[in-house]
Amino acid sequence: KWSAPKEYTITYDLDGGALAEGEKNPETYTVESDDITLINPTRAGYTFLGWTGTDVENPAASVTIVKGSTGNRAYTAYWTADDSVIRFETNGGSSVASMQGKTDEALSSRKLPTTTKDGYTFEGWYANEDLTGDEVTKLPEKFPAGTTTYYAKWSAPKEYTITYDLDGGA
Repeated sequence: KWSAPKEYTITYDLDGGALAEGEKNPETYTVESDDITLINPTRAGYTFLGWTGTDVENPAASVTIVKGSTGNRAYTAYWTADDSVIRFETNGGSSVASMQGKTDEALSSRKLPTTTKDGYTFEGWYANEDLTGDEVTKLPEKFPAGTTTYYAKWSAPKEYTITYDLDGGA
């Protein structure tokens, strides 16, 4: 007479990633469980390289626990940072070079650039094209995923006062 098969645990370290809503990898299995192919997580700004862990030394994009397997298992997700760009739309001002990097690269040593436009006062950078909402006063800690664009806001043209010294003339 045999008792119910022993249940083993499966643990996961998604390293900042997540599974899509409604998806879940199993937390347990038995020797009688059908093949289990792990569902891969996603992470904004990163590309999934694969899983490492039990019986998987190098990151593997597809991991299957085959029927008949035994023992507790643990898996860790591995990622590579994606390319990222911060663009500056100057809205007629002097051009500003884009910043390029990887999503895991710190921006703490960089500052927002400045731009000029003859006859106008620079009012700051905004995250939306219609220049509403809060002004962007500093760069994020790290490069954001994908391409981010900041837009320059300008005040109305400056008014200048012209005075004349007619040196006694009328």
